[in-house]
Amino acid sequence: MKSRRVVIICDDLSISAVLKYYFETQDYSVGEYTSSMSGLEECKANPPDIIIILYSSLGSPPDEFTLCRALREILNEKTTPIFLISTFRDKAIESGASEWFDIVFNIEEIGTCAAVHIKKKEERSS
Repeated sequence: MKSRRVVIICDDLSISAVLKYYFETQDYSVGEYTSSMSGLEECKANPPDIIIILYSSLGSPPDEFTLCRALREILNEKTTPIFLISTFRDKAIESGASEWFDIVFNIEEIGTCAAVHIKKKEERSS
């Protein structure tokens, strides 16, 4: 059974499929949500090891920054890494994202950051 779990909250089905495929090949179990509210509820009910947000429906509440802040509040801690893929770096970091990636991202870079965050989390808990 896969012990690492990533939740992808992404309203772009093609990008979501790429992220899901990549993380499954890296032996992660993946939850995939196109709705910010369903992703939020899943993270609340079953906190994942990593959360990736790419929510490009501008003007569709909540936006990715509000979602990131809500996840931080719900999870009530800073140890769950939240990766925000956005064109707005400063807003991403201000909203509580652990990592920011430009919309034109390198999947290997995201994977490497995920592995580093998982390793740090495992070291803290041992």
